Amino acid sequence: MAFPRCFVLCCGGFRNILYAFGVGYGLNMLWSGATTGDSSMFSSGGGDVADTTERATVCSVLMAVYGVRLATFLLRRQASLSYAPKMATVQEKSGKMHLLARGGIVFFVAALQSLYTIPLRIAATLPEEAEGRLLGPMSLVDPPTWLPLFSALVAATGLVLQTVADEQKMRYKEHAPKEPVMGGAFSLCRFPAYTGEIMFHCGVFGLCIPWSSGGASGESAAVAAQVLLAAIPTGFMSWVMVGAAKRLDTDQGERYSKHEPYLKWRSSTSALWPKLW
Repeated sequence: MAFPRCFVLCCGGFRNILYAFGVGYGLNMLWSGATTGDSSMFSSGGGDVADTTERATVCSVLMAVYGVRLATFLLRRQASLSYAPKMATVQEKSGKMHLLARGGIVFFVAALQSLYTIPLRIAATLPEEAEGRLLGPMSLVDPPTWLPLFSALVAATGLVLQTVADEQKMRYKEHAPKEPVMGGAFSLCRFPAYTGEIMFHCGVFGLCIPWSSGGASGESAAVAAQVLLAAIPTGFMSWVMVGAAKRLDTDQGERYSKHEPYLKWRSSTSALWPKLW
């Protein structure tokens, strides 16, 4: 059961809600990725569990690297002088929140994080011959060997994009905390870190999809339920990123409404996806 562990790692949110959404999130991703190699963690009845597949290994490495990167970056950012005012504001808001409200946030984030173990569960427990299987008549290619590789590339590209964007923004804000970041990865789109986040989670979800041309109906129904559950955190995170981009875009538009370079950059870029024309 992943929830107790997720709850413990997110319980920093009782002090400051950022520790649940940020550092706790990163630590949970690290833990999930690092422990995937022990496929017995996914055994529900004490029976034999299939050996960890190559897909599960790739998925676990991506999630572990993501967790280390996110947790260390957030800790560094929270300690930086440029982020100190925002950190103080969130700390003040957290202090004013009722304990039950903070507990609700910690519970929700932990529950969502526990769902992130499902892609790893699917990838680690399916037998090798079931790899590349999509349920029933939806099979596209048998086996579609391009899908796991494509999904891994999408996730890795998203991770690199998010890392580069975060590092560029943090370094820039240390010298010009009140200026918009418009160069580097931000020349591709206005919120490349959010784009990378969406790409990463969609890629990990693609790695967990069980493809095949058939299978027992009971097995198919069980796997379908797992895939739907695995889609919840992916869809939720994508929805959060799109919403955050819209809110930040509105805020920046008001803040820099008389900043000519910003207005020119804004008109030549899209919020989340690079313009291809």
